[in-house]
Amino acid sequence: MRWQVVSILALWVGGEIAFLAFLWQPWLLWPGSVLMVAGFAGMIVTVRGESRGRPGADPMSGIVDHTREVHEGRVQILGADHPEVLRSRDILAAIYARAGRMAEAIDHFEQNLADAERVLGPDHRGTLLYRNSLAGAYGKAGRSTESIGLCEQNLTEAERVLGPVEINTLDYRNNLAGAYERAGRLAEAIRLYEQNLAACERGMGTDYLGALLFRNSLAGAYEKVGRPTEAIGLYERNLTDAERLGAPDYSQAVIARDNLAAVRTVDGRVSTDHNDQ
Repeated sequence: MRWQVVSILALWVGGEIAFLAFLWQPWLLWPGSVLMVAGFAGMIVTVRGESRGRPGADPMSGIVDHTREVHEGRVQILGADHPEVLRSRDILAAIYARAGRMAEAIDHFEQNLADAERVLGPDHRGTLLYRNSLAGAYGKAGRSTESIGLCEQNLTEAERVLGPVEINTLDYRNNLAGAYERAGRLAEAIRLYEQNLAACERGMGTDYLGALLFRNSLAGAYEKVGRPTEAIGLYERNLTDAERLGAPDYSQAVIARDNLAAVRTVDGRVSTDHNDQ
């Protein structure tokens, strides 16, 4: 039980720190993400340990149960409309989605968005985050029209309230481009990816971690429409920047190197690691 509490606490605190990254300081995203991963891993290990000797036991089911218990406890203590309860329900919905229980996840995301719009207002930062969560769940469930509609609404609100180059606005614009891409609307996706990368580099600088992610998204879209030269150029720049920046961005160097090798192979070029030159 002790390790269950520690794991849930790490997951919760990590989520709160990551949330602060969207509201305050972008650099908090890294420690928040590390804590969330550690907490989630701890929950898996703990629940698997409890599941030994019980054939057919599903570890994810135990994680869902633990997370739901934490959420229900916060509802009893703080009340259903407290902002922390909204955050708690968002985490619970995400755990449902992780467990493959998409219907329950979407129900919780939908309830959370409705409550956030009522309690916080339709253009509050938290409401934008919860609308983004629901849009992502709709996308995973194959409900692309609804996903795109929410992404478009979110971007409109974010640009009006936060500004066109604010960190959350950049994320929401990239998410809308991704929704367009998954729906096969590649011309619109590329135009939005290009706009977002330019806004990011102008407003946040080229060393911002998001620039690597946005550049990677655009390069992938270029690949899909048969523009390998432009894709290679972006992957090469990502690899150079990621290696120069070092940890915690090194994972982006691995991604960039793999993507670069893949697109060079498809394009008929020799794939080389420039570190070996």
